[in-house]
Amino acid sequence: MYRYKITFAYDGSNFSGFQIQPHKRTVEQVLKNAVNKIAKHPTPEIPVIGSGRTDAGVHALNQVAHFDIPYHLSNESMRKALNSILPLDILIKKAELVDSDFHARYSVHNKTYRYRVDQGEFVDPFKRNYTAHFKYPLDLTLMQNAAK
Repeated sequence: MYRYKITFAYDGSNFSGFQIQPHKRTVEQVLKNAVNKIAKHPTPEIPVIGSGRTDAGVHALNQVAHFDIPYHLSNESMRKALNSILPLDILIKKAELVDSDFHARYSVHNKTYRYRVDQGEFVDPFKRNYTAHFKYPLDLTLMQNAAK
């Protein structure tokens, strides 16, 4: 088996989160479907292991996952193959052949979460899926202390 690490981005607007859920469109399920199509639908199906989970409507810029596939493709061929199958709201930015001891969840060095809040008077229709809107003053010190 060959283990691939993928780094990908997605617009979570039309996903019910990362983790597979019955009768829901999830990032994990869409990735798993693409990987299994490339692997010519093996039995049992090949799982895709993500570095973490996101909730419904959450986006990612550099999420990481891994999967094991029974044959070798070059990194670039794997990236292109996945992108040719995936819908436009997921983009594989990088595919890398890695050692079998790499694990997307347990090999993580750090994660960064970014929350965007627009404090304008109106909701910007071009930012509505990517930015929270709160028109009242925010106490950043209080928020930072609460986040600890």
